Amino acid sequence: MIKTYGCSLVDDGNRGIGAYRPMTERMMPDRPETLGDALKEMRQEAEVELDAIVGETKVSRGVFEALESGRYQILPQKVFCKNFLRQYLKIIGVDEDPWLESFERAWDHFEESSGTFKSFVVEAPPPLGFNWRLWLPIFAGVLVVLGLLLVVVLSARSGEALPPDPRRSSAERLNPIRTMSTPTP
Repeated sequence: MIKTYGCSLVDDGNRGIGAYRPMTERMMPDRPETLGDALKEMRQEAEVELDAIVGETKVSRGVFEALESGRYQILPQKVFCKNFLRQYLKIIGVDEDPWLESFERAWDHFEESSGTFKSFVVEAPPPLGFNWRLWLPIFAGVLVVLGLLLVVVLSARSGEALPPDPRRSSAERLNPIRTMSTPTP
């Protein structure tokens, strides 16, 4: 019997001889190293070269080597690795779901053992007190409106309702022409 770490050689008609079908979830590897060994052995049993997977997926060879060796510390983020593993499993011809669940457990084990933890965002409480970013534009707008009102009021009080006529020369404005009325009999 071939040792396949949770897989058995089957012929189900659709996948053909040489395809692997996962046994029970309980038997699936849950550590990066054991999962990597199982993936590598499964790939070798399916007679698929790593270069063929790299060529078809266009993913770096180092990523697949890290997956197969359990060196998760050099892998990119989990979401990318999960997608790479999905492509890897499709090429080999394996049912993805149990292996992806096993990968989840292996990744969690890696995070716990390496001291890396899932990051989460803590929202800061709203600031208490005066918020200058809100009130500064309001104050500026009120000052502009008050300035415009002041200009209008002062120009109305000066008595000069209309600006001087530009068609008249400055001499005419300084010495207006006096017209005399003619006596009428």
